[in-house]
Amino acid sequence: NEVLDQSVELIRAHREPPDFEEHLRRSLHATGHWQGEILHRRRSGEHYMAWVSMHLLRDDKGQPMRYISVFRDITEQRRAEEVIWRQANYDPLTELPNRLLFLDRLRHGIRQAQRRGRLLALLFIDLDKFKEINDRLGHDAGDAVLKEAAHRISRCVRTSDTAARLSGDEFTVIMGGVESDGSGVDEVSAKILNALDQPFEVADTQVVLSASIGTAFCPGDATDPAALMKCADQAMYAAKQAGGQQIKQFSPDLDFTLQEREALARELPDAVERGQFSLCFQPILSLDTRQVVMFEALLRWEHPRRGRLNPDQFLALAESAGLMGQIDEWVFQQSLNALERLNDQLGKQELPLKITINESSPDGDEGVSVETWKHQLSLSRISPESVIIEVTELLLEDETGRVRDWMHEVHASGLKIALSQFGISRTGIPYLQRYPFDLLKIDRSFVNNMTHDMADRTIVHSIINMAHGLGLKVVAEGVETEEQHQLLCAAGCDYAQGYLFGKPQPIGQILGEMI
Repeated sequence: NEVLDQSVELIRAHREPPDFEEHLRRSLHATGHWQGEILHRRRSGEHYMAWVSMHLLRDDKGQPMRYISVFRDITEQRRAEEVIWRQANYDPLTELPNRLLFLDRLRHGIRQAQRRGRLLALLFIDLDKFKEINDRLGHDAGDAVLKEAAHRISRCVRTSDTAARLSGDEFTVIMGGVESDGSGVDEVSAKILNALDQPFEVADTQVVLSASIGTAFCPGDATDPAALMKCADQAMYAAKQAGGQQIKQFSPDLDFTLQEREALARELPDAVERGQFSLCFQPILSLDTRQVVMFEALLRWEHPRRGRLNPDQFLALAESAGLMGQIDEWVFQQSLNALERLNDQLGKQELPLKITINESSPDGDEGVSVETWKHQLSLSRISPESVIIEVTELLLEDETGRVRDWMHEVHASGLKIALSQFGISRTGIPYLQRYPFDLLKIDRSFVNNMTHDMADRTIVHSIINMAHGLGLKVVAEGVETEEQHQLLCAAGCDYAQGYLFGKPQPIGQILGEMI
């Protein structure tokens, strides 16, 4: 009753552009109808969007007689469209733009950079060892880490930048309007790296992660979105291959490296089948007697064209291909065979030699099981106490107890455990008493610097004293000079390993030298 005989203006919100009325009038008189969206208001004053169809009725003489307007509230429709659009363009977990919206903004950013003569930077960010979070803590914990990582990345970038999640644990940042010298990009990358390096609190558990970041620039590296993405991805992979927790900028050399990596990945499964792997053995000496007491088994790939390849050139590819269990089992068996031959050759030695074998993936992470090792030992003449499994500090960052249980299972089988590269990460010291270690290997970086750096010399002394206080024996890695040897002897170190005493060699060469 309140609207009867009232002008339609009563329900109009009058938020249209100034020329809207003139446009509406011309359309009605030219075609007799108009339709579109007009903001209306309710009796309460609340605004809502309406879809309006207007028609002009003329009399017998063709003169305008009246207007008929039919409208409907499309608020819910617009909300539904907004939800659909957001689902299509945003990642539901992190609420960051997804790949679709990222590509749209990247194309737009490249066009703007070319028009304005400025640089555009693209950052590819990949979380290091994220798969272990899912495996050890479950996917809910992994999702929580991804959400927090997205939040931290977003806080590090400018409001004009776009942070997006492409897939899994891979994020990107588009930085437009970058100065010609690229200033600002390194600062943002460093902020992101530092933010992701801080501990994550997940399900009452503290998780420590890091990230690898690759950067590429338009137009310097590429002007096509796909090509620019490839450049940033290659730089990110180079950072990951260098050990992670690093920032790498794309260079043309990386393109060649990527092609090599892809070729190796294709050839790796055949290398396992064709027996192209070999072991080299580096001696470890007692500093008291300067007698060889153990050897470290080191994996090599005897590539038919590229020659002998070190593990850092192919192990990451083997992990991605799910080949580590097969390789680890082969390494363990060949190490036992080699140790039998070494002990036979040195039968008069008072104590049997020992061998150390590197292990990066515990049972359940595509690695070989402890039961398999026990079975292999049962078929050999080697006692479990003569085999030392080497693990790195990165493995200790697991907080679920699964790695601890695995290590206790290893120890219960009679095998010994060594913590290698001690000192390169912050996690080693708190866990020394939690895990059943027998041997501590000081990272070569401290040994190399101890002759000219008093701080590193003090650190080496402290590590040795601490290890002895915990009942552990100590091996110094990377000993290359007689001066280092003498300093380690003075510090009370038990064993040493390095080029001063012998390089890694095939078993045949070692036995030939011992005859």
